[in-house]
Amino acid sequence: MLYRSKSHRAWLTAAVVALPLGLTLPAAADSDFNYNYLSGSYVFADELELDGLANQLDVDGVQFEASALLIDRVYVRLSGLSLDVDSNAPDLFDANLNTLSLGVGYALPLLTGPQSLDVTGEVSYERFDLFDDANGWGLTVGARWRPIDRLEVNGHAGWRDYGSLRGDDLDGWVYGIGALYSVTDQFAVTADWRRHDLELNLSPNADLEVNTFSVGVRWSFR
Repeated sequence: MLYRSKSHRAWLTAAVVALPLGLTLPAAADSDFNYNYLSGSYVFADELELDGLANQLDVDGVQFEASALLIDRVYVRLSGLSLDVDSNAPDLFDANLNTLSLGVGYALPLLTGPQSLDVTGEVSYERFDLFDDANGWGLTVGARWRPIDRLEVNGHAGWRDYGSLRGDDLDGWVYGIGALYSVTDQFAVTADWRRHDLELNLSPNADLEVNTFSVGVRWSFR
């Protein structure tokens, strides 16, 4: 039953990601958002829960993201996260948590003009490293909205299946919301919140849950 439930959730996510690809707009409807950029952020977490160890782990680190438009509406994106996990209690552990994502996405403009709105769908290769390496895939649906000039609000939700970590399956949901303010046409400041709800299929199951916050900068180019 656990396998069927996960399978249904993964297929549901795939259907949601594929939905934007099945919609059509007039050919003249080009996106008002730039998909060519480099960004970097400082990341900190208010809480990380692993095997019942809550509020005992300090978490901070960095993340980066690079995106480039391949052809009209199709882009490639590379992102990485590196966190230092330090225990406050003796006899626990210190570790590094690293993730890497390489994906290809499609951006569908739903609104253009002063209040632009894009919906995106993405398929990705995913890598997860905590004590050991795991490699898998991801499906993500997202949105970018510009409510007022120079301000962007964005969000995403996706399923991650990292495959096997030390012989056990690791998968779950990753989602978040963020904002970007363009100081100039090329330079912007960013802030976001992300949630990782991952399940390691041990017996009993072990959950890895973490809320991360980040502040950073983005450089856009054409």
